[in-house]
Amino acid sequence: MSFAYPLAWLVLVAFILAQWLLGNLRTHIYVPDIALVRRGKKPYWLEIVKFIGIICIVCALSKPLWQTKNLLIPLTQSQIALVLDTSFSMEAVDFSHSGENRLEVLKRLSKEFIDKNPYDSMLIVAFGEHTIVLNALTQDRGFLHYVIDNLTLGLAGGKTAINNALVRTIYALTEFEGREDFQTFVDKQTNDKIQRSIILLTDGFDTDSNISTTEMMDLALKSGVKIYPINISDGGDMQSLDFIAKTSGGKAFSAIDESELAKVYEQIGELTPHTIMKPYGYDMSIFVLGLGIILLLVWSVGYFELWQKRQ
Repeated sequence: MSFAYPLAWLVLVAFILAQWLLGNLRTHIYVPDIALVRRGKKPYWLEIVKFIGIICIVCALSKPLWQTKNLLIPLTQSQIALVLDTSFSMEAVDFSHSGENRLEVLKRLSKEFIDKNPYDSMLIVAFGEHTIVLNALTQDRGFLHYVIDNLTLGLAGGKTAINNALVRTIYALTEFEGREDFQTFVDKQTNDKIQRSIILLTDGFDTDSNISTTEMMDLALKSGVKIYPINISDGGDMQSLDFIAKTSGGKAFSAIDESELAKVYEQIGELTPHTIMKPYGYDMSIFVLGLGIILLLVWSVGYFELWQKRQ
């Protein structure tokens, strides 16, 4: 149980102080109904009912929330796209001591990253000379694992088109379908609680894009998507990746082997915003208020009957 407005309980403190002051005044001031009540046995149960009723009213003012761990709601939402290079250069086996090629290492570590951030909505994108958005944004970790497990070399062609892949991913993250101007669309659906990031993993240079870096970055800045490029091995265009990252508000990384890539994923996990969940709180105000009103009605009826008997 928690309270949305805990300061409302100060009303109860004020009531108790008022009761105490009134009790002191009663020793000096004659109050007819009080004198009437004192003729017989003091009705303690009525006072208890009254006090509990007042507590319920104050509790309702503080908005009590009954929280449950089985139902969570997001305070902030994070959407992350993993953009994975599946070009033929990812076939090299110089990235792992176990003999796996670069793509297999990417697949395994990407699944570990996904599992460490269970509440973020994820998008998997494969790119080469083409770009394939493999799923809609989802938190279904089992499905995301399935998508990644089925990535293959050359799935999106053998060449590398980084700018094209980033533009297509930005459209997918923002769910833009080209019905209107992009900036107008972004302005309409802007929500400060949703933060979008792209993690780009590639081992090469952009050799096949028909979209310039300037055009791509203009789109990234308009949409507010931060890009975190990772240069796999030492063969990528680190200068361009660093420019893309800094301009978008992200950060570029380089990893020459599997262990370094695992560390990079950890660093990105700390840098990227993540979905923050909290238990859903059922608002109990109406029930507590109703109970308080019933108890005060019982007190009023009981007090009135007592008053009639002592006439």
